[in-house]
Amino acid sequence: MSTNPRYDGLPLLRLLELYVLSAIGELSQESEDDLKRMAPKLQSIYGGDGQWHDAIARSMHMPEEMPAAIRDMWVRNLEIARVNDVTLSPQKLPRCSWTTISEIECSSLKLRLNLLKTEQATSSKVIRSRVVAPS
Repeated sequence: MSTNPRYDGLPLLRLLELYVLSAIGELSQESEDDLKRMAPKLQSIYGGDGQWHDAIARSMHMPEEMPAAIRDMWVRNLEIARVNDVTLSPQKLPRCSWTTISEIECSSLKLRLNLLKTEQATSSKVIRSRVVAPS
């Protein structure tokens, strides 16, 4: 799906970004098709109702209203950007890297991403300790 080093060791990060793009109606058809093909595997790993976005939501313990909340945040930030003569790229929303737009509105997503990174780092340490544990 992506070979960007940003996603190395963080398999859910790209999926979470695609989830956000889907929520605001900016997911490419190619990505949507790829995710639909991945849905059975995602469901087997994370659970859900068989749709890729539900598996991602379950993996992150998101409430059902998360897509609507993301859309609302996007609409608010588009208006803030318009007033400040700033152009927003939908690709920036999942990364929550705006400097002129409300950082506070991204805090929930940032917290979830930080938790994900911590969980994955902990899992990696446990796996490594089992592999190299002295006998």
